[in-house]
Amino acid sequence: MPEAAIPAESQSAHAELKHAQRERTLLAAQILQIKAERNSLRSELERMERLIEVARVKSALVDDLQVEVASLRTELDIERAARAAIEQSRSWRLIQRVRRLLDRVRGRR
Repeated sequence: MPEAAIPAESQSAHAELKHAQRERTLLAAQILQIKAERNSLRSELERMERLIEVARVKSALVDDLQVEVASLRTELDIERAARAAIEQSRSWRLIQRVRRLLDRVRGRR
């Protein structure tokens, strides 16, 4: 191999090495950026999972409350029907005048 070819090959190898080092540095920076994004996404995912769990719990509470409201409405309807039956009874109507008179005497009018 001619001696002039050795320095040219050396310069070429040196240029390739410099290029590879720059590329390696860029890739390392990209890897760090990707890791940071991955960590950010993991944190966001964990936050979303916690929010989903909170939503599930609240949904279950709402379901329980809806069942309780329905039960209370049924009880209220039963009580209203019982009161209506009492107020429509013959004895209730017969003593209605007495109750009004007592209310006037007591000042409730």
